[in-house]
Amino acid sequence: MKIQPSKLREWNTKFEFSTKINISDCSIYPLTLKELFLIAGKGAKKEFEKLSLGYTKTWGEDILRQEIAKTYQNIKADNILVTNGAIEAIFLIMNVLSNTGDEMISFFPNYQALFQIAKTCGVKIKWWKLDEKKYFSPDFNQLSRLITKDTKAIIINQPQVPTGFVFTKSDYLTLIKICRKCGLYLVSDEVCRWLYLDKSNGISPAVDLYDKAISIGDVSKSFGAGGLRIGWLASQNREILEKCIPLRGYTTMSNSAPSEYLATLILRNRKEILKSRLTTAEINYQLLDKFVRKNIDKISLIMPAGGVTVFPKLKLKINSLNFCKKLIEKKNTMLVPGTVYGMPKNLRLGFGCKTRLFRKGLAGLQQYLKSL
Repeated sequence: MKIQPSKLREWNTKFEFSTKINISDCSIYPLTLKELFLIAGKGAKKEFEKLSLGYTKTWGEDILRQEIAKTYQNIKADNILVTNGAIEAIFLIMNVLSNTGDEMISFFPNYQALFQIAKTCGVKIKWWKLDEKKYFSPDFNQLSRLITKDTKAIIINQPQVPTGFVFTKSDYLTLIKICRKCGLYLVSDEVCRWLYLDKSNGISPAVDLYDKAISIGDVSKSFGAGGLRIGWLASQNREILEKCIPLRGYTTMSNSAPSEYLATLILRNRKEILKSRLTTAEINYQLLDKFVRKNIDKISLIMPAGGVTVFPKLKLKINSLNFCKKLIEKKNTMLVPGTVYGMPKNLRLGFGCKTRLFRKGLAGLQQYLKSL
């Protein structure tokens, strides 16, 4: 398999850990072991110290799969495959679904892995564009024109990264109705599914509503535990998950035992972990709103319905790649250029970090914008 490099991954590899102030992340701020064990209790810590460091089950340990299943309405533990991060989940399921000559329809912009793997397998990708002029909402008339007899699946993610778009409940049900009528798989990246400042925007995971949906989740984005590398696939159709197992024999085989145990604790205590993080995101959201109003002549921004990223558009005569490189050079502050998503005038900005860091990032960005 010869696959195009991930443009986002290349950018993050180069700058994510060398730049002092990172306000680009689509995750909430990191969870620490100390914080987790304070919440989970002394008994959990003692259990962790007795943990075997042997191999884990290919599908994931039963206790973790049970905790994941509890976060859905219509999914049992047997319908969960635990993976090394959401990226392995994407790699496995997109390989299983993809055949040369198939067509798939993907949001644009979207996370590159969600369509690039299928494209490498000989699938034709068609773009269902999120219209910036309409608050990044997609056009269902366009979707109808895109679907043909060769269409295999529709690929979405929500809350959407980088735009923050979320379907209205009625539009979401319309999409599922279309998928059901046409017999299409619905691949739904839901790694930010708990990141809603306004709970009324929250909607059900796709697998709870449709039997040919595949939901992708992880503990990285909503809980700040990306270092554990724990993600999963959920589907009402266990057979589609079973088809992932032979390929997994050539990727990671199984997960880290400490990571699976800690992920179990996170999901078991998710409400308490989320509470402080959503409060921080709300504070940062208000700071961002003031910042945008102050710089309305230089950037335009549609505030998100979910997630902790926004995708502002530059009104200046500079593309986002050069803008972001100069921002790092002059202010040691990191954003993600929209060029990695194929949108050269936009920037990905994240507001899930700790407020002190976010204030510093906005201050550096303000100074840089003023210099332009």
